[in-house]
Amino acid sequence: MSAQLKGPATPVIHVEDLTVDYWTQGRWLEVVSGVSFSIGRREILGLAWRIGCGKSTVAYSMMSERRSGSRIRQGRVMFEGRRPAELTEVPNCAVSAVRASASFRRTRPAA
Repeated sequence: MSAQLKGPATPVIHVEDLTVDYWTQGRWLEVVSGVSFSIGRREILGLAWRIGCGKSTVAYSMMSERRSGSRIRQGRVMFEGRRPAELTEVPNCAVSAVRASASFRRTRPAA
């Protein structure tokens, strides 16, 4: 007897069309534009790019920890199919996973 596959599991973390702005020099500046991805159980997602491209902003938005002078203009972050506002708190396992894997490195200029 073969095992039947069920439909796709609900992702642990689902980010959909995330757009984040920062208030600077008297206007809103878009720093993250339309980011979407899902992370399932036992999956790993790495965000790697140049300094200042919005990696940390995406990570903070996933943890519902906005930086001063920022706003989430559109999009949503879901934890196991629910918005953080529907939860008494963001699930500890999800926050721990994001915090543990967030590596905010500063690079030194070449000598």
